[in-house]
Amino acid sequence: MEKLKITDEMKTREGCLAIHRRQYGEPVELPQDHDAPDIAARKWLQIIIFVWNGGRIVDFSDKSYIKYWPWIKFERSPSGLRVSYGGYGFGFAYSLVGARLCFFDSDHAKMVAELFIELYKDYMLVKNKITLETAKTYEDYLEIHRELYGEPKPKHMPTEHDSPKVAAGKKLEIIIFVKNGGKTVDFSDTSYLKYWPYFEYKKDSSAPSGLRVSYYDFDSGYAFSYVGARLCFFDSDHAEQIAKQQIDLYNDLMID
Repeated sequence: MEKLKITDEMKTREGCLAIHRRQYGEPVELPQDHDAPDIAARKWLQIIIFVWNGGRIVDFSDKSYIKYWPWIKFERSPSGLRVSYGGYGFGFAYSLVGARLCFFDSDHAKMVAELFIELYKDYMLVKNKITLETAKTYEDYLEIHRELYGEPKPKHMPTEHDSPKVAAGKKLEIIIFVKNGGKTVDFSDTSYLKYWPYFEYKKDSSAPSGLRVSYYDFDSGYAFSYVGARLCFFDSDHAEQIAKQQIDLYNDLMID
């Protein structure tokens, strides 16, 4: 593919937004006045990178080409913490950031990081930033989903009209998708095991139904499961962790 010609308009975030609107339509996510600095910076970077990628998003299921993302270097200085471009990482089928923050071209990764270093600073230097290691609630995982994979499709988002069972199922699907690294297990691929938790029912007079479930163990299979693919895991430890962490959602899902 012919290398993208870099214009002066692409060197400002407002210019990138204008190009996006003119050539590709309105961005999926626009920075809002009420956004926290890291959220606004992430939205701006996604717009900028989309434009610098020529209106494309890298596809990690396609291993025929390398994907790039910038490394940002942090240094202490008399005036405080200084950030600068420190190189780039790359991979065929993985990255340390979401697809919308990756590049097709290593030179573009370097140029964007240097031109928009303050956005990277706002994006990366946030106290109490939610990560996969610190996420505990559905809201935490939803925030990560939005950051790494974009807004979930409307049909997968719980609504106020959903029953507790339906809402719990939708929330768990979002949580598990994030925990699975943005992937859903494929039962037509028998080359790897799929895992799902199973539960023990216990009497509980404080519960509306008189029953509650608690994590008991996990099960696995290559080409089958007792639950849908969106509720299965690639890793048995993740199945156990989420089952224990989100036990209230599993109770809503499993007990009418």
